[in-house]
Amino acid sequence: MSLLVTDILKGALDNCRKKGLLEVKEIPPVLLERPKKDEFGDYATNFAMIIASKENIPPRRVADIIAGAIETGDIVRKVEVAGPGFINLFMNKIYWIRMLRDAVSKGEMYGKTDTGKGKKVLIEFISANPTGPLHIGHARGAVFGDTMANILEAVGFDVTREFYINDAGSQVKNLNESIFLKRKEERGEAVKWDENHYRGEYIARLAAGVDNIKGEGAEEIGEYALGEILNWIKRDLNDFNVRFDNWFSERGLYKTGKVDKLLDELRLKGFIEERDGAVWFRSIEFGDDKNRVVKRESGEPTYFASDIAYHYDKYERGFDSLINIWGADHHGYMPRIMAVVQALGHDKDSLRVVLVQMVTILRDGKPVTMSKRAGEYITLRDVLDEVGSDAMRFFFMMRKSDAQMEFDLELAKKQAPENPAFYVQYAHARINSIIEYAEEKSLELSGIRDADLNRLELKEEFDIIRFITLFPEIIGDAAQSLDPHRITFYLQELAGLFHSYYNRNRIVSDDIQLTKARLYLCSSIKVVLNNGLTLLGVSAPKKM
Repeated sequence: MSLLVTDILKGALDNCRKKGLLEVKEIPPVLLERPKKDEFGDYATNFAMIIASKENIPPRRVADIIAGAIETGDIVRKVEVAGPGFINLFMNKIYWIRMLRDAVSKGEMYGKTDTGKGKKVLIEFISANPTGPLHIGHARGAVFGDTMANILEAVGFDVTREFYINDAGSQVKNLNESIFLKRKEERGEAVKWDENHYRGEYIARLAAGVDNIKGEGAEEIGEYALGEILNWIKRDLNDFNVRFDNWFSERGLYKTGKVDKLLDELRLKGFIEERDGAVWFRSIEFGDDKNRVVKRESGEPTYFASDIAYHYDKYERGFDSLINIWGADHHGYMPRIMAVVQALGHDKDSLRVVLVQMVTILRDGKPVTMSKRAGEYITLRDVLDEVGSDAMRFFFMMRKSDAQMEFDLELAKKQAPENPAFYVQYAHARINSIIEYAEEKSLELSGIRDADLNRLELKEEFDIIRFITLFPEIIGDAAQSLDPHRITFYLQELAGLFHSYYNRNRIVSDDIQLTKARLYLCSSIKVVLNNGLTLLGVSAPKKM
């Protein structure tokens, strides 16, 4: 929110204190909001009510005193007190022009802040078993995690993106067996598949590649298969514009002995017990509904055991906070991992878990179904090859992560306004074309930074300016709430404001000064569209 408005309110309160009108020990934070109705001004604040609650003074009286100390003039046009003590500020045209120039002058930096103050954040996302290609559910988690990381970086956090490779346990053994079975089947031998085995075209590809490796033992085949699948995953994510800083191996935790070492430490703290031949973590002491097994009667560790060690390792690396992005089917896993955080001596609020719901793929309005029995499913690559990265990423960010969504393949491919991704990208491309046309039409228009913005007089022009100045707030809110879809919604609305404005008004005309002013306004829209699309990992095309 505007620092200038905040400073005006704080300055007014400070003057009231100096004049003895109010006895306030300390100035509280100023919280501003944008009223939805024009009659309540450009900004509203409950600043006076917060002061009143602390100082035991009637809030309306505090609001009247502060409002009376705010000078009206070039910046503030009018001040009103409403309700029990809200202060409403009405800003002058010069204020909005100043805000517009700020957006254009900052360019690619517009919207970025230092709110995070360099605090270290680890975002773990996707973390799929490397036993097959990424499916469409992983794709949604991939976009959410990557976009969220972009947003947190934009507000000043030091972000690390991490993929936890589940390369230990029974699923790797099942992968090896599946390849063995497929090789036998292709030699004409009778084989019996069970529900734990992996099926599908990719198993045939892996089986065919075994001939190119040295040795046919389970270990060699397993290493080969895991390596191949991980290469597929990395290739698909690269093409999907998703990047990772770390690829963390679960097997590495066991090789270094961290799992057993940490269980021993938790045992000394009284959080580990042996019962019925198994080893249990006493998660019930931290609010879980029951204790959890970390080692079975056979002595084999559970996935939970390595997860405990993994989160311990995260904190040991010095991260201030952790964000785990999981599939919605992991909902029941949350209480036990929160118990782990507390058992390790950390505030449970230092870990935030975001659940990502399932995706239904539609074609011509009907769900696309595939056979689970045959081991076939819709992969990230399938949809990426058909609709492209931009449409996929934009569409996935059009809903909150915890809401199930339908992905319409035909809509995503349309080069038409009803396609939201196209609609926003086209606004950026259209502005770029307008600016190019203006430059070709007259050399006088090549420098628009000196434009007389007082020539902007239409209400819709100032509606756009007001909306542009919301952009930093939208980014800040998205970072705080971990809701990147707010940016997608904002960009769609901004594109709508521009298209409507363009359709009703001539941007380039014989009036050179008005043209410059309108080009300047268009340039500010272009800046915000570019910055917003960049946060989403979507391109901002110059032509379409």
